[in-house]
Amino acid sequence: MPTADARFCTESGKPATAEDLFQFEGRSVCPDCKPAFAQRLRQEGLGPTTLQGVEYGGFWIRFAARMIDGIIVGVAALAVNAVIMVVFRQSAGGTTPLRLMSPIVPALIFTANILMAAFYEAFFLVRNAATPGKMALGLKVINVSGAPISWGKAIARFLCYYLDQLTLLIGYIIAAFDVEKRALHDHICGTRVVRQSATQTLLTTRS
Repeated sequence: MPTADARFCTESGKPATAEDLFQFEGRSVCPDCKPAFAQRLRQEGLGPTTLQGVEYGGFWIRFAARMIDGIIVGVAALAVNAVIMVVFRQSAGGTTPLRLMSPIVPALIFTANILMAAFYEAFFLVRNAATPGKMALGLKVINVSGAPISWGKAIARFLCYYLDQLTLLIGYIIAAFDVEKRALHDHICGTRVVRQSATQTLLTTRS
């Protein structure tokens, strides 16, 4: 029989004392159910997990990594743009000046550059948890649980770069003052940039 001060686990319905129950957003979880409950929250991106013992990537090292990636993407963009212009010039007879070419060319170049940059960012973050620029400087991008990010989150994170720019770069600058060195896109997408040598310990409980 449960005692007068007993509470009940919202997962299993088992009675437990208030001191033994883990509270999270109105739910009470007993010690037996806590591991499975915490694992499910981590998978859903909702878990009360916190990275401890990690060293976050600071503003300047992240800036340097972005510069490296910018150079790589910029060189690739020049090659793609040249191919597009050659193709359209040849289709127009091979002698048409660039200024007289179809107005679709700038739109196609812009779209191709965005798609290429998005794929570059997402491919490397999903595969290696870091772009080449971040890998060169020993950085990784992870979820708050410490796991690698998904394709969807990687693409969303890339698109959020434009919000950083629309805020007059304040979205980037706040990483210099945030305790976890998060930029605006990290806050929105729930990501962290950490040094690859950092020891990552997950806490699945909180006071």
